[in-house]
Amino acid sequence: MIRTLVKLALIIFIGFAFLNLDNFYAIDRFNAIGLNMQGQLGLAEHIRQLAFIVEYILAIIILLTATQLKKVWCCSFLTLLWILVGVDLIAHLIYHRPADINNISMLNASIANIGDAFHQYSDLILDVIGKTSLLFIPLFLINLLGKKRAQLSIQMFSVSMATLLFCYIFILVSRGAPALVGFPKGFSYAFGSAMIKLNSELTPLKKIDTQKLATYRADNYNIQNVVVVIDESIEYSYFKKLFNANSPYVVNYGRSFSGGNCSATSNYILRKGYWNLKSSTQIHIQQAPSLFAIAQRQGYQTTYIDNQNVLKDKTIRNYIDDDEIHHINTRISNDAPLYLRDMSSLQQTLAILTNDQKNFIFINKVGAHFPYAQTIPPELATSQNEDNYMISISHNSVQYLKELINSIDDKTVVFYTSDHGQNLRAAATHCNSGNNISSNEYSVPFLVITKNKELLDQLKIGSSTLFEKGNHLIFSESIRNILGEEIPGAISIFKNLSFQADYYGMYGQPFSFFGVCPSSYKLTH
Repeated sequence: MIRTLVKLALIIFIGFAFLNLDNFYAIDRFNAIGLNMQGQLGLAEHIRQLAFIVEYILAIIILLTATQLKKVWCCSFLTLLWILVGVDLIAHLIYHRPADINNISMLNASIANIGDAFHQYSDLILDVIGKTSLLFIPLFLINLLGKKRAQLSIQMFSVSMATLLFCYIFILVSRGAPALVGFPKGFSYAFGSAMIKLNSELTPLKKIDTQKLATYRADNYNIQNVVVVIDESIEYSYFKKLFNANSPYVVNYGRSFSGGNCSATSNYILRKGYWNLKSSTQIHIQQAPSLFAIAQRQGYQTTYIDNQNVLKDKTIRNYIDDDEIHHINTRISNDAPLYLRDMSSLQQTLAILTNDQKNFIFINKVGAHFPYAQTIPPELATSQNEDNYMISISHNSVQYLKELINSIDDKTVVFYTSDHGQNLRAAATHCNSGNNISSNEYSVPFLVITKNKELLDQLKIGSSTLFEKGNHLIFSESIRNILGEEIPGAISIFKNLSFQADYYGMYGQPFSFFGVCPSSYKLTH
């Protein structure tokens, strides 16, 4: 009798602790689930509520049966689930809503920045560790101290896990990813990641055939070196306050919009993502040949300067695949303290420009990546987040550009932008989704720098037409053009084409999800 009461109390405690992880959001979600247009609950809504209850019962059964498995299997599973629950909950607290497919995709794409996240959100992470410990430490203790019923537990564990996965897939297919908000913590992150991976295998990205790219001659400017500088987290309004764009060697296109509001997505778009700007709000993204492939095909020696060390990331690495790596002749990674890397990479760039080859150099800068205090000399750091951000832009971007402008010759052209902007008024500075997005997350500078008089003269003639109407798609097509190729019909700074006032930036992964186009956010110039 006592053992039965103890077991019952244990089940109640685990259920309570599981729901308490996100301040009982699951109960709020249960109360609101499926309300029809009149705000009432019909039979279909009650069925969905029942399914919601079943999801949580299955999740709790999985937790309990896991404690009856052999020690190595139990500890491995619970440790993995503890991590997944923690990440899921941290995302919930940062974004102020449960992580959906878009957030899961962006979090997975940003896994290389996990150290920065620990620094930026250390208090929140410690709080989450404390909360999740109340659930997982007792589960570990039960396994260590309790009697094992391995065979029966394996069967119950497997059936419950398979049933919960079936529930996830059924809801995803029948009602779409938004209906999964409120799915049990940890399991939502695991199943969502699995579906993202499955989607990439089932629905590969449509590619633009290399044969469909046309030769483009951006006049004969005798340009030998093409340098692409992708800064990090530089929001245009802050940049504008610090950078004097009146240099005779700078063509300033003003406030422009990034392809996405998250680093990996934006870098992918800058290098090889494309969609027709004249299309509807549905982003029918295609993959163009990488800028590295185009440059190499046109006789350039290609260099990738990796100040963020994304190539050392074994997972997403800004969506640079093995085929793209094949088109990079030289890869340079910088491992100095963050606040030294950008200026070091400038000297590396200038050294490459002294050779007699045609050079294409793509630089992925540190810029003003959070936590901002780590990207500036320690003696300059303050206790104010926004002040540190401004200092970071001044140190890593403005000073960098001044020295670059002074050092290049008339055989070099530099294209400069940032991967995305920043929202310093929100818990998450970028990578938000849905209603949490701010246009500041897409607001970036767009500069072209050269001392080649002929090129400068032409660009200045057309710059007023494009001023503050630019975006990453125009930025990338302009690079293709100067390299000698084009996507027919694509807009660039070299083509006399009409420009649209409305632009739709992307958020989430830069791929369709089970046939659904990437999510877009309307931005107006």
